[in-house]
Amino acid sequence: SRIIDIDILFYDDLIINENNLTIPHPLLHKRKFTLIPLKEVAGNFIHPVFKKTIYELSDSCNDKQSVKLYSDINLFVLSSKGMPMADSFGDVCP
Repeated sequence: SRIIDIDILFYDDLIINENNLTIPHPLLHKRKFTLIPLKEVAGNFIHPVFKKTIYELSDSCNDKQSVKLYSDINLFVLSSKGMPMADSFGDVCP
């Protein structure tokens, strides 16, 4: 059993297939909950295995899972004294 499970989606354009590590994540292209947010920050990134952009992978994904994007998210980071250090990021998603 693992203490922690971290999914590494990409590491630059490296392709790694080892017993305990696979990069890019082998199911990334099948999951809208990873593709849609990734499209917002790196839509033109080309998947090193499929040679398609994140936009293209997202558009061709058959995942039926609903993914909701939120706008006008207010995120606050509190300092150790409880004082706000950052305020609203505004329109995070279209």
